[in-house]
Amino acid sequence: MEVKRRMRLMLKTTMKVLRLLQWGKESASVEFILACGQPNPVTFTVLPSVTVLFAKKRRLQLWTQMIVFDNTPEPSAKSPSRIQLVLVEGGENYADCDGWYVHQGNYLNDRQVFVCEKKSRFIGWNGSTWTLTGMQWHDDFVKKEERNFGGFHANINGNCSIEKSQWKNYIVQF
Repeated sequence: MEVKRRMRLMLKTTMKVLRLLQWGKESASVEFILACGQPNPVTFTVLPSVTVLFAKKRRLQLWTQMIVFDNTPEPSAKSPSRIQLVLVEGGENYADCDGWYVHQGNYLNDRQVFVCEKKSRFIGWNGSTWTLTGMQWHDDFVKKEERNFGGFHANINGNCSIEKSQWKNYIVQF
């Protein structure tokens, strides 16, 4: 019964939020908080394909088959103040990105930003992955809370804390 109640509340909340969208933008995404009486609200991102389904007034059953990402960070006892990306044996160190990354107090999309000043690189949360890119983008991305940006490398296991992130070419140590 709780699941049906949560789905009804989610649908109702989503419809209210979607009314605020400009329907011409296929790249639009919506975030909203779904509390459902839980002590910790859950943040969801509704994908453009879901927006299209709602625009066509499809049934809830079709919507529930779509993917909705839960972007709530995993609880962590204490987030690390610095991490090290160590190149895996046989891995490719494209753009010379291995090394120590330090949290300097900045946040991007409600998650820590880690900076490697020596190599002019930073790691930030782009809404779906931890992404490693050049420092020339840092100030602009943090100021605008940029989402869906790319970079030299990204974690391959999606939504997780930085210390649990897995990378194709690196191991995270802290």
